[in-house]
Amino acid sequence: MSKTEYPEILVVESDVPCPVLERTPRLPVRLHVLDARTEASPAVSIADDLAQLARDLGAADGVVVQGSRSSGWITRLPTGSGRWDGLVVYPPTLLAAASGAGELDSSVPEESAVTSLTALLSNTGARFLILAPSPATSEGVGPRAVELARRVKLVRALAAAGAPAVVLLPVEWPDDITANFVARLFERLLHDSSLERAVSRAAQGRFELPSIFQPRGSRGGLDLGRLLEHQRKRISELSSLMKRFARELEAASDVLGPEVLLQRLERVERRVESLEGARTACEEINRDRDPAGWSRLAQSVELLNVLSEDDRADRLLLARQLASMQSQESA
Repeated sequence: MSKTEYPEILVVESDVPCPVLERTPRLPVRLHVLDARTEASPAVSIADDLAQLARDLGAADGVVVQGSRSSGWITRLPTGSGRWDGLVVYPPTLLAAASGAGELDSSVPEESAVTSLTALLSNTGARFLILAPSPATSEGVGPRAVELARRVKLVRALAAAGAPAVVLLPVEWPDDITANFVARLFERLLHDSSLERAVSRAAQGRFELPSIFQPRGSRGGLDLGRLLEHQRKRISELSSLMKRFARELEAASDVLGPEVLLQRLERVERRVESLEGARTACEEINRDRDPAGWSRLAQSVELLNVLSEDDRADRLLLARQLASMQSQESA
């Protein structure tokens, strides 16, 4: 790919591991747009636009997008909001930190910004954070340069604390440019692009480019491939259990009787067929990497949960029948 198609963005890697990225992602994919500024909030409308984009791409069953507003630096999202895979945060203006002598160090952000974002990432289990521009305190190159220095030190402090990837947007971007970038980034992520490639593609045509601060070698983006890997593993494990259960049913033919045995084996066979359909769907999703794959995978996960519960119930029933027979023989 040429640099025109994919601009060369700055990627800064940290050797500090991020525990949350080692966990297997879950469905549905959840993205939250949070506005912590004092001015009018675009967060809810941006979230609505992203949710509509997911619906247009056929990914609605596998994606949740919400927006909210919270005044000033915050430590958690509204009560009950749960986990979020990705966060888009419109922060308030970064204030300068006080030095030991009580003077302000204009290039260092106040500690509350670091602690609040660290807590927010921890509380939500986010896999990446997009840090939108802060409101400009004044015009001119000097103040913007100072604001940029504070933002860079902020994300470096997050990285040192084991944070996931942080996409740092240019301080020059106005709200409309930021909203357009977030929408394009989200679309690329739904196409299962890596975070770095998605950011580069979404920034196409921009003179000021975002930067990414991320743990070295960690998985980025929404990680559809890893979810598929986990789903295929669950399918294989359940398939083995079902085949073993069919043999257990056949071994209990004297207890069940021929008619009941046939019915139970047919039920297992139907579940195995459904399971093979789920396996085929995973292969197709993996091949196509289409945004609609998020909905198809969510449906596959739900089907697997139902099949697992049916298998568990049938096993429990057989165990009770065998125990009852043994009890009668003992008597």
